[in-house]
Amino acid sequence: MYFIKIFCKFFQSRFENTEQRLTSLQHDYNKVENERDIMADSLKRFYSVTTHAITLHKVKEDADRDKLIETEIPRPIPFPPPTVEYTTAGGRPSTTTINIGETLDINQLENTLQTLIGRIERLERERVSIIS
Repeated sequence: MYFIKIFCKFFQSRFENTEQRLTSLQHDYNKVENERDIMADSLKRFYSVTTHAITLHKVKEDADRDKLIETEIPRPIPFPPPTVEYTTAGGRPSTTTINIGETLDINQLENTLQTLIGRIERLERERVSIIS
């Protein structure tokens, strides 16, 4: 009988630890999911702002040269369809402003875009590892 009581306490302790771990993983999953939504929204806004700024910069250059050629204006590339359907628009309102008068540093924009893409991919990997 004593052996059964020890066994019960042991398994009860393991069960409680497992419940705590599950709660912790659910919290981590929700946190990562929220961060991923924020990063995806930030990436979309960043892409929109940079495309708009580059287009305006190109139009301004062409107008300055008095040779506005319609085919030279870069067109935005659409985002690939999302793998998850979003029902809410998470994230914060955009505070990004671009001064049209200043020269754009395309390399810096590309580096920032690659950094954002890397963060989103890392969050996706973390989310998948938490789910598994």
